[in-house]
Amino acid sequence: MALAGTAAVCVVLFVAFMIRDGLSSIKQHNEERREALDMIETYRIAEAEHAASAMPDVEVPDEALDLDVYLQRLADQTNVDIPGFSSQRPETEGAFRRISTSIELDGVSIYDLVEFLERVETEEELVVIWEMDISQNFRDNEMLDVEMTVSTFERAPPDDGGEDEE
Repeated sequence: MALAGTAAVCVVLFVAFMIRDGLSSIKQHNEERREALDMIETYRIAEAEHAASAMPDVEVPDEALDLDVYLQRLADQTNVDIPGFSSQRPETEGAFRRISTSIELDGVSIYDLVEFLERVETEEELVVIWEMDISQNFRDNEMLDVEMTVSTFERAPPDDGGEDEE
């Protein structure tokens, strides 16, 4: 009987130590997760602060850049031919006006297109590619046909209260 009592006490103590060990393991795991969550939160805060400080201070001019001249200059620097420009009607929203022009590039290589697009969007801060449609050239499968609208911005003129003259 004493042996059975000793065995019962040993089993109870073993189970108690196993439970304690399991709880300690869970506690350690939870602490590691809390630390990881704290690190993620710290990273998010730092990333948000960096993003806010990295925003460029862009001054929108009173008069927009001449897109036709700008795009032709970039085309001359790359191996891209722009046969013509189609200026769009300016769109005013709030204090700014978007000036756009559409161009078509026929039979341009992917490499020349990438170089042209990179220059369009990096050489001037206020120039963006607003829309773009790329298709395979039907005459040469290795070349592309591209239609795009490029935009820039200017300050909208103050409203004089009168009606537009047409």
